[in-house]
Amino acid sequence: MTFSWSTFALELLNFLVLVWLLQHFLYRPVQRVVRERQQKIDQTLSDADALQQRAESLRQEYEGRIEQWQHEQQLQREALQLELEERRREALEVLHKEMASLEKKREALDKRKREQQRQQDLELALGNGRHFASRLLDLCPRPELEERLLDLLLTDLESATQGLKSMLQGDTATAVVLETAFPPQEATRQALQQAVRSLLERSFDWQERINPDLRAGGRLLIGGWVLGANLQDELIAFSEVSPDKELQHED
Repeated sequence: MTFSWSTFALELLNFLVLVWLLQHFLYRPVQRVVRERQQKIDQTLSDADALQQRAESLRQEYEGRIEQWQHEQQLQREALQLELEERRREALEVLHKEMASLEKKREALDKRKREQQRQQDLELALGNGRHFASRLLDLCPRPELEERLLDLLLTDLESATQGLKSMLQGDTATAVVLETAFPPQEATRQALQQAVRSLLERSFDWQERINPDLRAGGRLLIGGWVLGANLQDELIAFSEVSPDKELQHED
């Protein structure tokens, strides 16, 4: 077999044409496709990195918000706890004040009940004492006791203060009434009339009447004024005034 330069030239030309054809119609399009694919891949990777960075940023922001929310929740719980403690303390103070007020009211009520019971006991005791004294005085010779009481009334009239004299003289009544449990002796009557005359320093109409309710002693009625020394008034004063005086003394 002999070497042919023409054949070699044609083969070389065919090869060059084939290379050009491959370069133009195959290699370049493939390179372009590969390059475009690589660009797409790079873009996808870049987008993925951006998305990952965005996701990481969102995750960190979310975690920061979660931490901030938890911190705020903790602060709110602490504030709520403090408010509840303050309200509890205020409620306890109000309750203690109400209990103290109720205790004071209860003590005042108990004291009032004790005072009322003491007053009732005193009134009962004084009533019993008055009843006993009345029965005891019924056994005494009351006419003699009456003379002594009238002497006491006479002494009171003779030692009357200037204020009492002024008040009696200011009364324009013309009648003077002497009430006695028993008819008075003449000397006693005259002494009483003279004492009244010295008090009033004017003329008057002297009247007498018997009042057995006085038990012993007498009572002078001068206008709107009553002067007396008798068992009835003394027993009434003993039973009505003494309890109040006793309570005031105890307080």
